[in-house]
Amino acid sequence: MFDLKSFIEKNKAFVFLLGVALAIWLGIIFSEKSTHVDERTHNRQIHRFLDGKFEILPDLTTIPGYHVTIASFAKLTGAVSLQGMRLLSLGLALFSIGIFFLIARQLKAENPLVKTIQFIFLPLSFVYFPLLYTDIFSLLWVLLAFYFSLKKRYWSAAIFSLISLLVRQTNIVWILFFWVYIYLAENDWTFSSKKLLIHLRQTVGFVVVFAIGAFFLWLNKGIAFGDKEMQQIGLYRGNLYFLLVVAGLLFWPTILFNFRSNYLAFKNKKFLFFSLGVGIVLALSFVFFYAKIA
Repeated sequence: MFDLKSFIEKNKAFVFLLGVALAIWLGIIFSEKSTHVDERTHNRQIHRFLDGKFEILPDLTTIPGYHVTIASFAKLTGAVSLQGMRLLSLGLALFSIGIFFLIARQLKAENPLVKTIQFIFLPLSFVYFPLLYTDIFSLLWVLLAFYFSLKKRYWSAAIFSLISLLVRQTNIVWILFFWVYIYLAENDWTFSSKKLLIHLRQTVGFVVVFAIGAFFLWLNKGIAFGDKEMQQIGLYRGNLYFLLVVAGLLFWPTILFNFRSNYLAFKNKKFLFFSLGVGIVLALSFVFFYAKIA
């Protein structure tokens, strides 16, 4: 049985930092009385559901799973103000912290609580916890799908994957990753028709989700639910450079720290230096070409 008092005593730093995060989030909720950017659309869609109108706003690009959930809880609790709905959204988002901790422990991270603190204060997502955005709510279902994939409960993972699609259609990329990850975890980098057949049988739930995703794409004639101009399928250089910034600048201490051990462990040294060279060329292409155009 979980002993809350004992947990707090043993993990005072974690509890303190979580308290700091909560204080900041609550400060954002109650100090910011106007909606921000995409919050405006999400707020309008939620209120449309609260008013019993089930039309989808033309500028909404996601399937309204998030909006239905928040509207349902808001109607149930009476928290229909902006601050009230933000509190509900934060309450749901907090579950993602617990799931992330379970994943870190399942992956045998050196210190799951430290990893969880890093997840909480990740600059790219920290501010979205208290706002009316789909990001963290979507992440909750993605994390649940990953957790059950790690536990080898593939039907549960597929169900949570499908729910994640009802929040953000672009989660199909994560579902594909989980499906491939499951195969590699079971078979490493060895491939055969027999192993692929076994994998398909084990993960038939994922195949069903892919089929549903493909049917939606065909029926909707695009990935965006409403305004299709906002989300076009394609390869965009900006996303590649953004990945380089995140992986290169934010994590450069970790990269440098682990480079020596990774270099010694990596057998194909030519491929390693080829990859490093490609990264440098891409970085220089941004500095001398893309940045000037943008």
